Amino acid sequence: MSLGNVIPAAYKNSVMSFLSEEDKELLTKYRVQAFELQVGLHELLGHGSGKLLCKHKDGQYNFDHAELTNPLDGEPVSGLIQPSVADVRVDTYTFIILLLPDRF
Repeated sequence: MSLGNVIPAAYKNSVMSFLSEEDKELLTKYRVQAFELQVGLHELLGHGSGKLLCKHKDGQYNFDHAELTNPLDGEPVSGLIQPSVADVRVDTYTFIILLLPDRF
Protein backbone atom coordinates (compact mmCIF):
# COMPACT_ATOMS: atom_id res chain seq x y z
CA MET A 1 0.00 0.00 0.00
CA SER A 2 1.31 3.43 -0.85
CA LEU A 3 -0.39 6.74 -0.30
CA GLY A 4 2.56 8.69 -1.64
CA ASN A 5 0.76 9.72 -4.80
CA VAL A 6 -2.36 10.94 -2.96
CA ILE A 7 -0.89 12.78 0.01
CA PRO A 8 1.08 15.54 -1.82
CA ALA A 9 -2.06 16.73 -3.59
CA ALA A 10 -3.93 16.94 -0.30
CA TYR A 11 -1.19 19.07 1.29
CA LYS A 12 -0.46 21.31 -1.69
CA ASN A 13 -2.36 24.34 -0.38
CA SER A 14 -2.40 23.59 3.33
CA VAL A 15 -1.98 26.39 5.84
CA MET A 16 0.69 25.85 8.48
CA SER A 17 -0.39 28.23 11.21
CA PHE A 18 1.52 28.44 14.48
CA LEU A 19 4.68 26.78 13.13
CA SER A 20 8.12 28.32 13.03
CA GLU A 21 9.83 28.45 9.64
CA GLU A 22 12.15 25.65 10.78
CA ASP A 23 9.19 23.44 11.75
CA LYS A 24 7.42 24.22 8.46
CA GLU A 25 10.48 23.00 6.57
CA LEU A 26 10.58 19.77 8.61
CA LEU A 27 6.86 19.20 8.11
CA THR A 28 7.11 19.79 4.38
CA LYS A 29 10.12 17.49 4.08
CA TYR A 30 8.83 14.55 6.16
CA ARG A 31 5.02 14.68 6.16
CA VAL A 32 4.47 12.04 3.46
CA GLN A 33 6.99 9.60 4.93
CA ALA A 34 5.67 10.16 8.46
CA PHE A 35 2.08 9.60 7.37
CA GLU A 36 2.99 6.42 5.47
CA LEU A 37 4.86 5.15 8.55
CA GLN A 38 1.86 5.84 10.78
CA VAL A 39 -0.50 4.08 8.35
CA GLY A 40 1.87 1.10 8.12
CA LEU A 41 2.09 0.83 11.90
CA HIS A 42 -1.68 1.14 12.15
CA GLU A 43 -2.32 -1.66 9.66
CA LEU A 44 0.54 -4.06 10.39
CA LEU A 45 1.14 -3.73 14.11
CA GLY A 46 -2.28 -2.57 15.22
CA HIS A 47 -4.56 -4.85 13.22
CA GLY A 48 -1.94 -7.60 13.31
CA SER A 49 -1.88 -7.54 17.11
CA GLY A 50 -5.62 -8.17 17.12
CA LYS A 51 -4.98 -11.49 15.42
CA LEU A 52 -2.48 -12.47 18.09
CA LEU A 53 -4.61 -11.79 21.15
CA CYS A 54 -8.21 -12.76 20.63
CA LYS A 55 -11.02 -14.66 22.25
CA HIS A 56 -12.97 -16.95 19.93
CA LYS A 57 -16.76 -17.27 19.85
CA ASP A 58 -16.49 -20.52 21.85
CA GLY A 59 -14.82 -18.59 24.70
CA GLN A 60 -11.34 -20.00 24.08
CA TYR A 61 -8.35 -17.69 23.84
CA ASN A 62 -5.60 -18.11 21.25
CA PHE A 63 -2.99 -17.32 23.93
CA ASP A 64 -2.35 -18.22 27.57
CA HIS A 65 -4.81 -15.79 29.16
CA ALA A 66 -3.71 -16.65 32.70
CA GLU A 67 -0.07 -15.71 32.01
CA LEU A 68 -0.57 -12.49 30.04
CA THR A 69 0.53 -9.34 31.87
CA ASN A 70 0.23 -5.67 31.06
CA PRO A 71 3.70 -4.45 29.93
CA LEU A 72 3.10 -1.05 31.54
CA ASP A 73 2.36 -2.21 35.09
CA GLY A 74 3.10 -5.95 35.20
CA GLU A 75 -0.43 -6.72 36.36
CA PRO A 76 -2.60 -9.44 34.79
CA VAL A 77 -4.62 -8.24 31.81
CA SER A 78 -8.19 -7.72 32.97
CA GLY A 79 -9.93 -7.71 29.58
CA LEU A 80 -9.64 -7.49 25.84
CA ILE A 81 -10.91 -4.81 23.51
CA GLN A 82 -13.79 -6.14 21.47
CA PRO A 83 -13.82 -6.09 17.65
CA SER A 84 -16.41 -3.30 17.61
CA VAL A 85 -13.74 -0.87 18.77
CA ALA A 86 -10.82 -2.41 16.87
CA ASP A 87 -9.53 0.86 15.44
CA VAL A 88 -9.34 2.35 18.93
CA ARG A 89 -7.16 -0.60 19.96
CA VAL A 90 -5.11 -0.32 16.79
CA ASP A 91 -4.28 3.35 17.22
CA THR A 92 -3.66 2.92 20.94
CA TYR A 93 -1.14 0.12 20.29
CA THR A 94 0.53 2.11 17.53
CA PHE A 95 1.05 5.15 19.75
CA ILE A 96 2.16 3.09 22.75
CA ILE A 97 4.76 1.32 20.62
CA LEU A 98 5.96 4.65 19.21
CA LEU A 99 6.10 6.37 22.60
CA LEU A 100 7.45 3.46 24.70
CA PRO A 101 9.79 1.54 22.37
CA ASP A 102 11.95 0.28 25.24
CA ARG A 103 8.97 -1.73 26.56
CA PHE A 104 8.55 -3.68 23.33
